[in-house]
This record gives sequence, structure tokens and C-alpha cells, in this order.
Amino acid sequence: MYAWGAYEQNALKILEPTKIIACAWKTLDEDDEEVRTIYDYRGYKAGVVNDERLVKDIWGVLDKSDVVVAHNASKFDGRKINTRFAVYNLNAPSFYKVVDTLKVAKRHFLFDKNNLDYLGDILGEGRKIDNGGFKLWQDCMAGKKEAWDMMKKYNLQDILLLERIYKRLRPFQEDHPNLNVIANPEAK
Repeated sequence: MYAWGAYEQNALKILEPTKIIACAWKTLDEDDEEVRTIYDYRGYKAGVVNDERLVKDIWGVLDKSDVVVAHNASKFDGRKINTRFAVYNLNAPSFYKVVDTLKVAKRHFLFDKNNLDYLGDILGEGRKIDNGGFKLWQDCMAGKKEAWDMMKKYNLQDILLLERIYKRLRPFQEDHPNLNVIANPEAK
């Protein structure tokens, strides 16, 4: 049995802990998208999930960040990433504020669904890429280059879609971090 976690899934045995195989990031309003997978690192072997270098790169990005925007960061992504930091004995990165677009959608709106694909569609900002689901993950684990290319394409579309949704929801978020103060700390 494969599962994304053990909670409420009646997993009898965990064969391998959850690891991170891909991550994407960009700076707001910049054309500096970065997508990395474990396949991109020297020494990659099909069927072996060694995420240490990817996790350390993610740590470096977060350590330099003032604000991080993500969808479901509070309940999933952020906690999974922190888990991998702890596994590799990394301290917490420098403090950054998190804007979780899932929490914003639930708090300030009553959309019929709150997933990224639905929000992008209903707001006219685009859709997620259909990646084939679990089959893509299996093909990545088998080391198929085309699968890793699709994984990168999927991650890239996610962060571009996320940025557009974030911009649409941001005006409704009264507790949003003041980006002017962050960008110009002397302006306080």
C-alpha cells in the first residue's frame, strides 16, 4: 500500500518516511522561477529517494525569505518541510511570515471548494496541470526523465497559478504583512 501519510489511513507499516521529491519557488512579480527535483542532483539513482540536498536548498530559500506564500502551508507543506529539516538536523530558518492562501480562502470567502485548481478556475486565473496522479509519481520513482520533466512542469504551473490567486485574494486579508515595510525597513 502506498499512502501520503499514516494518519487515519490504517497504514500497517511505514516502509519509508515521507520525503520531498520536488519543490518550486519564485519571488513575487519577478521572473525567477526555480523548480528542483531530486532527479536534478548529482548521484540521483532511480528508485532511491534521497532528498537531503533538495531539503537543504529549500532551507536556504526559506532562510532568506521575509514572507512565504503557499497553499495549505499551515497544515501540510510547512510541517512536512519542517519535519525534513529536523531529520537532517537543520535549525529552523530565519523567521518568515506565512500567507496560506487556503486559510485566506476559508476565512474571507465561501467558495464551493478551496483547492488551488478550483480557485484558479473560478477566479479565471487558470488551472492546475493534469499530471496523471499517482502514475506520475511511480514513473518518477522509476527514473523516467519524461516523468521528471512533467513533475517540473506541474510544479512550475502551481507556483505561477498560486501567485495569481494570491494577488486576487490579498486585498481581502486585513492582517496581511506590510510588504512596503519589509521591502524598505527604514520606512518604518
